[in-house]
Amino acid sequence: MKRQRGVALITVLLVVAIVTVVCAGLIVRQQLAIRASSNQAQARQALHYALGGEALAQGILLRDLQAAGSAPGEGVDHPLEAWARPLPTFPIDAGEISVRIEDLSGRFNLNSLVQGGAGGQPGGEADGGQPPGPATSNNEAVEQFQRLLLNLGIAQPAYAERLVDWLDRQPERAGENGAEDNDYLLAEPPYRTGDRRLEDVSELRLLLGMTEADYRLLLPHVSVLPADAPLNVNTAGAMVLSSLPGLTPGAAQALVQGRPAEGYRDTDPFKAALGQQVGPGAATPGGGGLNPDNGLDGGNGLGDPDGTTSEINLAVSSQYFQVISEVRLADRRQVLVSTLQRQATSRTGEPGSVRVLQRNFGQSARVAPSAPPQG
Repeated sequence: MKRQRGVALITVLLVVAIVTVVCAGLIVRQQLAIRASSNQAQARQALHYALGGEALAQGILLRDLQAAGSAPGEGVDHPLEAWARPLPTFPIDAGEISVRIEDLSGRFNLNSLVQGGAGGQPGGEADGGQPPGPATSNNEAVEQFQRLLLNLGIAQPAYAERLVDWLDRQPERAGENGAEDNDYLLAEPPYRTGDRRLEDVSELRLLLGMTEADYRLLLPHVSVLPADAPLNVNTAGAMVLSSLPGLTPGAAQALVQGRPAEGYRDTDPFKAALGQQVGPGAATPGGGGLNPDNGLDGGNGLGDPDGTTSEINLAVSSQYFQVISEVRLADRRQVLVSTLQRQATSRTGEPGSVRVLQRNFGQSARVAPSAPPQG
């Protein structure tokens, strides 16, 4: 009898131990499920806060558009406007939101190196694609990009020709330093050229020979826009302006410092100031002088007098902007980088619109602000 009672006690203890282990496992799984649900809810909350920052930027840009004389192509965009000034950090429960608006039209447009089809981008210029026709190299833009590389201290002039090969659909190399599919297929892993316009600046990392250091140097000064998007001379920094023909970095800095506080009202005063900095008959890397007869006193850009080369498009207003919304919520950090297009007339015919062209949730490296243009 005592032996049977001992076996029963051991059985009870064994059952209790098994139940305890099972209950502990259930509790742990429940805690993990609660934590996962909490993380998902927090992530969704942070995402909506970031989208709220994007909506705030849209409202600021739309209000600037609707202000008197500020419509793209008609008004002026400059660094003293409300959208360009630093926005305060907005406190939220257990965190904060910071929003920054940057003018993409004040940077060098990488897609301008090729004009025309650039890979047969559908939709045409109205949809942000390339105009119909064969893709051809824009020699002045190529030279401008080479000057930008030189002024940044990037000792790799081949990047310009390789980017042309990346953008066009021609099987031939753009120059002796170019690179086509055969060069990229030797990489590990192998890949091909894009043969279309860039959709994001990060695609530069795929360019043959592009180093992380060179990419970081270029990042604050370049953008990817439709090939015909003009450069806003009111928001462009000295480094970008120094890529214009005949300008040294010092002359470009003087040009920025002499820029009116509220920007140039049109491109003619800028061209006059540019001519003073360059000087009559100054030599340019592309050959020929920069004088009032080859682009400074007429047209919308700086081109050869006979019109045989593409013009450098200049403007005093902007259409494309980048919004960086950073949310810190408890121990979570969410960054949303949005590309916005502001139009004077919406597709439905309504006056003024700001639409989202692109959202990127994985480019937190862009959060570091670039140096604001002086003026």
